[in-house]
Amino acid sequence: MRISVRRLAREWALKVLYQYDVGDGDLHEVLMTAMDHLRQDFVHLGSRTSSGSPFEEVCLDVLTQPLLPRLPHFHLALARLYAFVAAALLGEAPWWQEQLLEKSLRNKLPSGVLQPPYLLSALPKRAFLPPPGHPLEADYEALTFQEKADLEQFLQEMRENLPRHLESLMRGIARQEAKRILDSLPSSASPEETRNLLLTQREEFNRQQIARWRQIADTVRHYLELWLRTAPFATQLVLDVSQNRNQLDTAIGETAVGWRLERLVAVDRNILRIGACELLIRRELPAAVIINEAVELAKKYSTADSGRFVNGVLSAMAEKLATTPTPSPHLMEQEETLIEMEMDGKDES
Repeated sequence: MRISVRRLAREWALKVLYQYDVGDGDLHEVLMTAMDHLRQDFVHLGSRTSSGSPFEEVCLDVLTQPLLPRLPHFHLALARLYAFVAAALLGEAPWWQEQLLEKSLRNKLPSGVLQPPYLLSALPKRAFLPPPGHPLEADYEALTFQEKADLEQFLQEMRENLPRHLESLMRGIARQEAKRILDSLPSSASPEETRNLLLTQREEFNRQQIARWRQIADTVRHYLELWLRTAPFATQLVLDVSQNRNQLDTAIGETAVGWRLERLVAVDRNILRIGACELLIRRELPAAVIINEAVELAKKYSTADSGRFVNGVLSAMAEKLATTPTPSPHLMEQEETLIEMEMDGKDES
């Protein structure tokens, strides 16, 4: 099923608000648990679109875990920059792989034939940030001092953690390739011939790894950015509804004439809160878009009658607004950006 980034975020915000509304748990705990489940959905989504490689899933899992506590602070430019940095970091993976191949070959070859020891090298720090003239350069320069510091910390941590988490998989590839190379060497070859044969095969192996990791990096960048567009919006919606709940409930109560808020079905009540929050607090999108999204939530998670009820309440609320917001192209882009997800249909709520 194809679903837009922000509709998916609204669905997860609804799940969190519903669970908190009908239960007695801590909102932060409920929210973080839900966002971790959403994170795992994107990790698995990235792995399912790969060509049978386990690397995408490992990379997405390692890259996304430390970002969970930072979700409320993400915006679109920051999401794109983190995805860029992650993909750039994976450009160093062929170098990590070559180091393991060198270890697998070194102890089984005569001294001096593995020259030079390495054909690749670690990337300079500047390679992980948008270069001059890149479309993301202006976004990077516009970051606050703290945002740049957090991005730098993320890069440093991932540069240490990713190779460690990938080492087992990479070591298996290195051992397999080392065996293939060693089996192909003629026993009668001179040291000079052996050195040249090794050099040719190592260069070809590196070329294959560079191409492979470029494909992996593209997949990781795509799904990391989609997750960082979805989860922060869901998180921000939940927090905005929670922090402004009294104001939102008052506005709903004044509009839903003849209906007591506490007597509404919990799903409908929280869909109205999300819609009212987007209309009155966030004010980022045209009322028609907000109302349509709320109606679609009601149709999916409640009933067709609920959809008509939500439409009536939010439409009446929108008519009272003195001004209408002018949405940014970036926000409308997110409304239209589609993700291929395996959805469960109606939620158990």
